Amino acid sequence: MCHQLNDKLRVIMKAQGSLKSLWRWFVLSGLLLGFLSFFYFRLYQYMSLSSLKQYRDVLLQWTGIHYCLTVMIFISLYLLAVTFSIPGIGSLTLLGGYLFGLAGTFYSYFSALIGSSLLFFAIRSTLGDWIAAHARGWVKKMEKGFQENAFNYVLSLRLIPAFPFWVVNIVSALLDVSFKAFISATAIGIVPGVIVYTMVGNSLHTVFQENHTADISMMLKPAVLLPMIGLSLLALLPVIYHARQKARRKKRTT
Repeated sequence: MCHQLNDKLRVIMKAQGSLKSLWRWFVLSGLLLGFLSFFYFRLYQYMSLSSLKQYRDVLLQWTGIHYCLTVMIFISLYLLAVTFSIPGIGSLTLLGGYLFGLAGTFYSYFSALIGSSLLFFAIRSTLGDWIAAHARGWVKKMEKGFQENAFNYVLSLRLIPAFPFWVVNIVSALLDVSFKAFISATAIGIVPGVIVYTMVGNSLHTVFQENHTADISMMLKPAVLLPMIGLSLLALLPVIYHARQKARRKKRTT
């Protein structure tokens, strides 16, 4: 009787393992398919400032007539872009500012927050166990550093616009950062970037009307970039402090 029970338990555990493996491949395949489809169908050509300038009249007219529907479509596209790690999230934030003005800040902000959470859980549930089991050397040290100062590290990466949005989502999930630290740092860290990009997007009305050339490099102006770098360095201060404290404790023990 006990032998039969053990056999049944083994069969059940094996079935659960197979289902988990199937789910893992299903999620990863979905993420990869969404990412590759973006390039296969050349959707990136619609995420440029030249495209926005070309279709601006149609977009503004549609937004004026079907505002709520446009907001729903925008949020859905933003969620898909973040979840599938599509490059060019900044362009969508510009679009939100152009179409919705100040309200675009909230639409982009919550879309980015929800989308990054979905990607975080997708990566954690599919690759988290594998990374934890195979992490060695510098990867293990990096993982430990992230776990000890997760909030400050993620906050710093969010505040510096040089780091792609999707990279921070994936790295945080792979290095076993707690979701609480990830989402709280993300909620704070993306605020400056979303606000600035939305403001620039809103200002494109004047740029297009006066027929100036819109240049994304305006985001790298010192007036915008330096405050963000300063905030990121401020976020790293606790990390530096803890590292120095740890080094002092080691000296005392030796």
